[in-house]
Amino acid sequence: MTEWSDGYVTEVGYTHGFYRELVPLSLQLAALNAGVKPPTGRLRYLELGCGQGLSANIIAAANPDVAVTAIDFNPAHIVGARDLARLARNERIDLREASFADLAADPGLGDFDIIALHGIYSWVSSENRALIRDIARRRLKTGGLLYVSYNALPGWAAAAPLRRLFTETAALKGGPLFERIDASLDLAKRLQAVEARYFSQAPTVGGRLEGLAKQQKAYIAHEYLNAEWAPFYCTDVRRDFEGAKLSYVGQVQLSDQVDAINFTAEQRTLLAEIKDAAFRDLVADMILNRPFRRDLFVRGRLALDPAQLFEAWAAQRFVLATAPQSVSRSITTPLGTVGLQEAIYDPLIEALAERPKTVRELMSARALATIGWPRLNQALLVLIGQGAVNPALPQEGEEARAVGTAHFNDAVLNAARHNGQLSFLASPVTGGAIAVDRISQLALLARREKAEAVVDFIWSAFAAQGQRLLKDGEPLQDEASNRAEIEARLSAFHNTLMPTLARLRII
Repeated sequence: MTEWSDGYVTEVGYTHGFYRELVPLSLQLAALNAGVKPPTGRLRYLELGCGQGLSANIIAAANPDVAVTAIDFNPAHIVGARDLARLARNERIDLREASFADLAADPGLGDFDIIALHGIYSWVSSENRALIRDIARRRLKTGGLLYVSYNALPGWAAAAPLRRLFTETAALKGGPLFERIDASLDLAKRLQAVEARYFSQAPTVGGRLEGLAKQQKAYIAHEYLNAEWAPFYCTDVRRDFEGAKLSYVGQVQLSDQVDAINFTAEQRTLLAEIKDAAFRDLVADMILNRPFRRDLFVRGRLALDPAQLFEAWAAQRFVLATAPQSVSRSITTPLGTVGLQEAIYDPLIEALAERPKTVRELMSARALATIGWPRLNQALLVLIGQGAVNPALPQEGEEARAVGTAHFNDAVLNAARHNGQLSFLASPVTGGAIAVDRISQLALLARREKAEAVVDFIWSAFAAQGQRLLKDGEPLQDEASNRAEIEARLSAFHNTLMPTLARLRII
């Protein structure tokens, strides 16, 4: 392991993921939902540890009022991120190869309205965590937001030995990284098969191991094989950032803020008896056994009065981010499967399927007028948590945003000729992106190039690379089977995805 890596896995790049929690509007809405005034207007945004830079590129392309700076210490990550920015004609992004120490020592860095780091804090050394806090203390503007996610206790307590098994096995095995991962998975499965008490006395670990077997090996490498790793109690993280003059705001995953779907009546009564907010969150984490937290902090907590808060919500737009028929009328919560009230959710989904609408427009719709703001607010938070609804930016400025997202999406569609590595398309409506698989991307490319035989167009892209489609996790070998699978997926593309892409102005 080279010194510059500081114990972090560098043999394989991180996955090309987009994390909607990083989108400025998601962070602003999380603050608003907690009654805290978020920064608005033209913003400076810093992502610490941007990985492949996909989220940073999407944010810059879809938010012309946001100046994005993103850093990663891995030069291969930054090279790829800059290449994507060039292909997407993305000039509003500053991608830097830098460590946290480099950044902390940079006198010309300037100040930021938002600093965000996703999947970083638990995977770096204590020295680097101190540098992160120092950057936040010195570089976050007054009124600015900090987003930090991390593996949490007690939720990770049961699985920590599994991770240790992986790191020890990989170290002893030696050789290519993916072979070491296979050896780690195999040993864990054998231990489970011989009824090791660890698995029987920590029953959630078996499900985690089963899920790991389906993950990309690059994810397993970065999640399980770093030399530095630590889960945290929320109270410790809160105290750390309070030392950097930041106040805790709440969870960025908005459905986590809906107590009615997360806690029983008895649990809510117990939590209500606890007056200290930080300790109450720790008890809540114990009730939920939460393994991962997405915490939002602010430098200078300014609470909005009820009138200001409602006006801010009333002006906020929302949009349906999937096909109406795809929205489940039940959700899985810590309490089990909870059915959604059709009298509330059906008209809300129908209204948002027409076009993006503000809360004020929703409340004035005949089918929703009698619901009242508290229940409408809860329904929106639930649908956002489900991924069915996204907050939307103001209609003003959408044309300018559409220019940047069109260039970005062109770059992604052209890349689909060769592989499916980039699986998200940017939206000028939300300032973020949605997942779009490679078959659908190639169908959009065929549409743009006016190809008459879409199946031929898509199959030729796979055949030229010697690639095959997967069905039930297995590659289809003959051409006829591949063509039939393309036909089947095109049906879903036309019936469900196309209207969503149009609603989000991706097409």
